Amino acid sequence: ILKHWTHHSRWRERLFAGYLVVLGALGVAYYHASFEVSPVIHLRWVVPATGLFLAVAFLLINHRIDEVLNALIRLGAPLEPRPGVFADKPARLLSHRWLLRLVYGLSGIAFAALLLYDVCRR
Repeated sequence: ILKHWTHHSRWRERLFAGYLVVLGALGVAYYHASFEVSPVIHLRWVVPATGLFLAVAFLLINHRIDEVLNALIRLGAPLEPRPGVFADKPARLLSHRWLLRLVYGLSGIAFAALLLYDVCRR
């Protein structure tokens, strides 16, 4: 169980690292599409639309990973001696789980606002 929990935790970290790379790429794409002489300035709205789609997709994937990790915690808690790794984790106000949801959610809201700005600007 611990092996599977570690595997899925690492996937969550890799997912977040990939999301940061995607955010950087979208930022560069939006910057280059924003120039007045850019041949794709009329398609600038595609960048925040893609960012909004990816923010929702990454949020859903992260939610699924959380479900798997919670299931593994429920399975592993009765099997371990006390104090344990799974059941005896103290509750934290700002856990990784909530911070990742916050990052994905706020970036999704920012992309939605940018998309609305680009569409209304036309």
